[in-house]
Amino acid sequence: MNLIANPGFETGTLAAWQSFNATINCRYVQTGFFSAQLEGGMTNSYIQQIVPVDSNSSYQFVISLAKAGELRAPMMSIFLLFLDAAQNTVSLGFALSMRTLNQPDSNTGAWKTIVESTTVSPVNAAYALLFVHKIPQQRSSPVLIDDIGLYANTGGGGGGMDYTEIRNLLTSYLVANSTIVIMTAGQPMGTAGTVASVGTSIVTFSTLVGSTMTIPLEKITNIETV
Repeated sequence: MNLIANPGFETGTLAAWQSFNATINCRYVQTGFFSAQLEGGMTNSYIQQIVPVDSNSSYQFVISLAKAGELRAPMMSIFLLFLDAAQNTVSLGFALSMRTLNQPDSNTGAWKTIVESTTVSPVNAAYALLFVHKIPQQRSSPVLIDDIGLYANTGGGGGGMDYTEIRNLLTSYLVANSTIVIMTAGQPMGTAGTVASVGTSIVTFSTLVGSTMTIPLEKITNIETV
């Protein structure tokens, strides 16, 4: 089950999110009809949400990003904090940063999907704060956000992890016969090809050079459309 409320902004609003200089975009989306847009340039922009979590548990985080327009992509900071019952920070779940040029241009229909696992939540954890921040940078583009997920590792895939969001995304690429690049921890530069089949915990991938790969979903770190 996705712990994030309004994860794809399909309410047509930023309901459930706290935001600053963020709006809804209905022109560029990865799935559905809406995405969120963080204002570009020297403007500070973010969305954040606090969700209940269990103690002594780990989670899988998924988010899709693209830049809106021809200007360079700005720096992004994405992190998750575990909080206690009084919503005081008790530990860091993960922290990510994206430098310029790491986001594809939504005008081409391309998106980057990031997959990240959290640390194990402390014994006194009751909530998690997810913060997605567009850092001010001159002559930088707005950033589009879609299909955010946070899943407990209590079922749904190999090794007990819930891979619902990744399976749904890969299945959409399979149906559309899209060319994508899948990156794993062992292949950070990625491999380009098309999805041949999607299983419970693996994806069968036909590469552009004619080989077939079987990739465990737990090894995927990024997915980009080409």
